[in-house]
Amino acid sequence: MMVDHLWETWLPGQIGNSKMKIELQKTFQFEAAHSLPRLPQDHKCYRLHGHSFKATLHVSGECDEDLGWLIDYAEISDAFKPLWEQLDHHHLNEIEGLENPTSENIARWIWDHLKPALPLLQAVEIAETCNASCVYRGDSISFGMPTRYAHVNIIARDWRRLCEFYEQVFDCEPWSSERDHHGAHIDALTKMPGMRVQGRHLRVPGHGPNGPTIEIFTFSENGKDYPRPLNRPGFAHLAFEVDDIDAKREQIKHLGGDDYGDLVTIDIAGAGRLSLIYMTDLEGNVVELQKWHNDSDA
Repeated sequence: MMVDHLWETWLPGQIGNSKMKIELQKTFQFEAAHSLPRLPQDHKCYRLHGHSFKATLHVSGECDEDLGWLIDYAEISDAFKPLWEQLDHHHLNEIEGLENPTSENIARWIWDHLKPALPLLQAVEIAETCNASCVYRGDSISFGMPTRYAHVNIIARDWRRLCEFYEQVFDCEPWSSERDHHGAHIDALTKMPGMRVQGRHLRVPGHGPNGPTIEIFTFSENGKDYPRPLNRPGFAHLAFEVDDIDAKREQIKHLGGDDYGDLVTIDIAGAGRLSLIYMTDLEGNVVELQKWHNDSDA
């Protein structure tokens, strides 16, 4: 049977973010034989030998506020069990992909096979002995650093007027203080000497007091306003889910926005029926209104 041990670590959260950042560790033991065929023949590890390997899996993310945990430890065990069954009491050199089963290669082999089934996986640690181990964090090393989506930026001709539009139409709420950035640090940040940047952040609805924001800024000298086709490369639109598309559509038009395309309803395999329309705000930025339909809406 798998032998496992559990650890929990509280990671420091970001300022103003109430969600708990957690790292879990679960250790599994497997007995296996291996040899390292690429070493000189007189090296002791060239010969067939065995270890009581310990594989420690690190997972991290935001703790679920309702359940009070990050993930069920049983989910980690279930995800790792098929790999453990391939490793335990086997000759590792005979496993595809482990023809040279160093601890480093074992860690990477586990990562490659486990990450799709365990997306929260952050690191795999392999210990051959009580005082020798290696850690693999994937080819894109994050060192377990949590990442949180923060905001999207809109450069407005009139930031106050555009803020009022998003507050009235989409129930966005002003967050933090108004910004008035200028000076040497802004010159260095933007590479635009003498530029002044003013505006503020609006908290988007539906994500609580620590959710992402829309950052609406006006530069003292805005750049050229090129046409904005929907299929241009780069950021294209903001999407908002609403209960009544027709009512929200009329509100947008009343406040200076307009239709970009037609209202359509489509069936999305595995997801359901979705009604949506592309519109523009009063400055021509593209926004999407969408509504998912329950069976009762049919």
